[in-house]
Amino acid sequence: MGILYKLGAQGFCKGLNHSDTDPLLFGKPITLQVDPKDNTEKSSPELSILSSNGGDETCLAAGFFPKAGTLSLFTEKETLNYTVDRGAVLSTQNKYYFAAFSKEKIQTCKMNERTAVKTVEQSTATAANCEGSNAVTSIKTDTHNISSEILKPETKSYSGDPKGNTMQLIVTGLRLMLAKAVGVNILMTFKAFLV
Repeated sequence: MGILYKLGAQGFCKGLNHSDTDPLLFGKPITLQVDPKDNTEKSSPELSILSSNGGDETCLAAGFFPKAGTLSLFTEKETLNYTVDRGAVLSTQNKYYFAAFSKEKIQTCKMNERTAVKTVEQSTATAANCEGSNAVTSIKTDTHNISSEILKPETKSYSGDPKGNTMQLIVTGLRLMLAKAVGVNILMTFKAFLV
């Protein structure tokens, strides 16, 4: 009893009573890895270099199979290599996606013999003339077809009776509580007969 008093409730629960995380009893933890079937065609990644204002730069490898290889980022100061095996995300089309981040500006991104080079795009709507004059050139666009090209976001309308949905939710909850009460009563009855 003196040991329990010295350990306290926290030490008792974590140290002596719970052995479910003890590596001597259970060994190394099991890891589960789900891979698609091998009949998927091999495909090379589509590489994109994305940058934000003042944030990390990203190299995105999209739509590749199998999940193997190294994604290399070439910056001004160093080369960063990322292993794709653990961090790739599988899509429903059995293709993998992987993103690598860098605090420095990415110049080139390479994976599985595919290379993406960062290009700096300037705005095509207006561009200043660099030859000392203040002339600004602009490009006129045809605006009457723009509204037909803009995609409208999908809106889902939920129809139904909110009062009826609430009542159905309440009835389901009461049924669950009744089933739980009956189950506990049956267990207590069995326990009473065993004692």
